[in-house]
Amino acid sequence: MVNINFKHFIYIIFFCILLSSCRVTKSNQISIDESQNIKTDTFAIYKEPSFTNVFLKADCELISNDNSTNFNANIIIKHDSVIWISGTAIAGIEAFRILCTIDSIKIIDRLNKEYYAFTYQDINDRMGICINFNLIEALITAKESKSLKKEILQKNIDSTYSDYSISQIIDITNDENCHFLQKIKLSSMSNRILQNEINYFDKGTLTVVFNYDEYQCQDNLFLPKKINIDIKTLESIISQIIMNIKQIKINQTMATPFKEPNWSKSSN
Repeated sequence: MVNINFKHFIYIIFFCILLSSCRVTKSNQISIDESQNIKTDTFAIYKEPSFTNVFLKADCELISNDNSTNFNANIIIKHDSVIWISGTAIAGIEAFRILCTIDSIKIIDRLNKEYYAFTYQDINDRMGICINFNLIEALITAKESKSLKKEILQKNIDSTYSDYSISQIIDITNDENCHFLQKIKLSSMSNRILQNEINYFDKGTLTVVFNYDEYQCQDNLFLPKKINIDIKTLESIISQIIMNIKQIKINQTMATPFKEPNWSKSSN
């Protein structure tokens, strides 16, 4: 394992897995008549059974600046309530813990003994990244959030008629500065999301692409087995995260312990 600055590591892990600001990429597509009323943008996502809790255990690799760092992650999602993530180094030492709630995001960096607490408005104000809890949950579970206000701009199918793409404007809040352009690619065979991109209009030089390569069905709920996340600018790829999901548990009671440490909060 290559040693890197852990504060930088925490930021990359956190903002790659949970946050995204993406630019839509061009592909060879032909337009489809809106009157055909493509069903894939609602049917597969909304007809799946709901869940109360999801547990994911993943082996992860971070590739950044030609360095590679491996770690394990345990992720617990309580639907519409809590997302809890614990990242552990290969030696078995917990490196960080993250707690996302409806109102805030908190991070414990155990290796540097630093603690961070943000509201979603803080993140938007400081970084220009407009998110909320529902968007984070949707990205991790490869679903589309039903609670966000959407305006569909275009629906396309590629030249092989195998993948649909839906471009839409998403409004997080009534704040005129809190919106983005999202592009979702869906398989016409399975109706599962293959790729999720988000473009913030005023912050368009950074692109984060969530690719969902494989799915596993458990209790009639489809969840991704592998998530590849590319973070790039127009010029080059900055970082990559490869998540291989090794274990999935559905609707089991699980604890999400998070005790704020006595260290001073850091705003850096």
